[in-house]
Amino acid sequence: AFDQDAGAIQDAVDAGIEQLNAGGANITFDTREVGNDNSLTFRGVRIEPEDADLVITTEFVTLTPSTEVPGDVTVTVAPLVSFDSTDDEKPISIGMASENLQLTTNWVLGAAGKPEVSLSADSLNVTGGAEDHPFLKALSVAPEMLDFSMSFDEAARDVTGTFSMDGLKLVYDFIDPESSARMQGNMDTERMTIDLTGTGLPAGEEDMDRFLSDGSFKLDIASGPSVQSFSSGDPTMPMSLESEAESGTAQLSVENGEFLYRTDFGAVSYVVTPDPTALPLPPFDASLAGGMMELRTPVAPSDQVRDVKIGLALNELVLGDSVWGMFDPQALLPREAANVALDLDAKLRLEKPLSEAPETDNPMEVGEVES
Repeated sequence: AFDQDAGAIQDAVDAGIEQLNAGGANITFDTREVGNDNSLTFRGVRIEPEDADLVITTEFVTLTPSTEVPGDVTVTVAPLVSFDSTDDEKPISIGMASENLQLTTNWVLGAAGKPEVSLSADSLNVTGGAEDHPFLKALSVAPEMLDFSMSFDEAARDVTGTFSMDGLKLVYDFIDPESSARMQGNMDTERMTIDLTGTGLPAGEEDMDRFLSDGSFKLDIASGPSVQSFSSGDPTMPMSLESEAESGTAQLSVENGEFLYRTDFGAVSYVVTPDPTALPLPPFDASLAGGMMELRTPVAPSDQVRDVKIGLALNELVLGDSVWGMFDPQALLPREAANVALDLDAKLRLEKPLSEAPETDNPMEVGEVES
């Protein structure tokens, strides 16, 4: 263990606040104090950006230097942070309550080209709205056991990141300002994880061709079961929706000059109920036992012929009688569960970067389809 210099932390924080305020952040605080652990606490913190009709306030923000990792500083905030609109025509107040929320980063003292950040919280709950509010009637976004980390190598442009939460509960109720229709819904999702890796990420649009050939990017998402409901008072299609879904995974990647998107999902069911006062139709329901979707294609020039693939599988697709009745009212077709599959394959050799496709009259000039 070691002690990091309290003065260095204060100087870095003061410089950061000065820089942010020069850009219009308008950060102020009532008092500051230094703890025995060299922590720096600001009390009565207020942020009022010049370019937003918003005021952010919280009781305190504390920055505590690590005694284990040189350069690391942990930021903790008061259990409640308030976000209040200063727009008199659209007043709104949002609160964020948290348990054991903390952020650790090496940015405060200078990351030496390799910034790292991690954030964790036992729980968050973002709430707002009221029945007498002109458009936001209710809002609650509540993730549980939140954990996030990311690191970036600025020279190599490599990134790694992870995100997870044990569950998410969402409730919303608002009035659409354009149609004046009321929208309500809720969602309850179990554990979700996201893993991100990338190498040689592009520095800008002009660097994209190089990245597609030599860099890499991979995003893996896994989600547990979820239940959702939604209702809309939109006069063009008033309806409600109920759905349930089992766990699923998704992958998005660019690697070795190839793009891949694939998602695999478990059982899914939907019930759509039109508003009988506006659409005198019965409920529509459908379900699947599972399925997948896949898209694979080359994205960088190569002497090699590469695969192009479009795949879709819907296992044990079942449509309700009300759906069948729309196009088969006499029940002439079998209505048992069906398996639907689409599998399109081709061979493609890209001869030019994809960035040149918009410059040609025929986009196929960038490559040759061999089968």
